[in-house]
Amino acid sequence: MSHTYIPLTTSLFVASIIGFFISVVYVIQFSETWAVTFAIVFLILFFASMLSMAHAKPARLDTKRKKHR
Repeated sequence: MSHTYIPLTTSLFVASIIGFFISVVYVIQFSETWAVTFAIVFLILFFASMLSMAHAKPARLDTKRKKHR
């Protein structure tokens, strides 16, 4: 059984990093339980985006090839 990996967007990667730091720095002032919960969720999003980048096929950069004479 093979797995199909779908590349996630870059905005999800950036949102996971920013969300993690906001939950660790800002939310912890109000509730440690919520801060740890948000940090875990954003870490899961971060690892999911890293996994999708590692297994995604690279985009082909040269779509038009010039003919050599």
